[in-house]
Amino acid sequence: GSSSGNQVVAKPAASASPGLLDQAASTIQRNAAKPISAADLDKAAVEGMLQALGDKWSSYFSPDDYSAYQDVMDGQYTGVGLWVHGDTTGAISVMSVQTGSTSDTAGMRSGDVLTAIGSASLAGRSVSDVVAALRGDDGTTVSVTYLRGGVSHTVSLRRASVETDDVAAKITGSVMVIKISEFSKGVGAKVAHLDETARNRHLVGIVLDLRGNPGGLLDEAVKTASVFLDGGRVVTFERRGAPSLQMNAT
Repeated sequence: GSSSGNQVVAKPAASASPGLLDQAASTIQRNAAKPISAADLDKAAVEGMLQALGDKWSSYFSPDDYSAYQDVMDGQYTGVGLWVHGDTTGAISVMSVQTGSTSDTAGMRSGDVLTAIGSASLAGRSVSDVVAALRGDDGTTVSVTYLRGGVSHTVSLRRASVETDDVAAKITGSVMVIKISEFSKGVGAKVAHLDETARNRHLVGIVLDLRGNPGGLLDEAVKTASVFLDGGRVVTFERRGAPSLQMNAT
């Protein structure tokens, strides 16, 4: 998945041809060489509109896709342990790989560019489509082809029910290193507990490792920041046509 949680609600803009999209859909359904459903056309239209924003974090989720996304944010899902994102060229690449997942075992890394799932090319596919294709029933397998350094690799990945462990800590000398894989439910409380442990053991410092972190729940990120900040603003939402919203450290 993608993953900083931006959501877009758009109102139709005034147009000289208010029925243009309906006319286009009707023409495509009548004349296209291969039949396509109205639902698929609607999805493609929404994804096209979002592409016009030039914002890689804005994505369309079908009800099933959104349910799967909520599972991930709740700390569990069935999949292969990959977080992916799209760039402005349309390429889909790996943002992070969950430690211990089937993708990790297969040697996949952050930065790998996905080119196909099974025999289907990913050219022109949306991030939500790719995420949906990677998900599936526990125990099933999916073939993934990716590019690394210009060389193509194909691996067979076994889907599994994953209980995410998004906070890991280790002590090196007198410093605790806390790695956060994503800001899923409960991360802030886990970091607070580790901070207390570090203080009780009289460690001299904490390093917060966010490398490869794709984002997640904003309130969990604010709770994490609150562990290290004595109040003050953490983030401000700038909303068009509305007052900004501010979230503070507690």
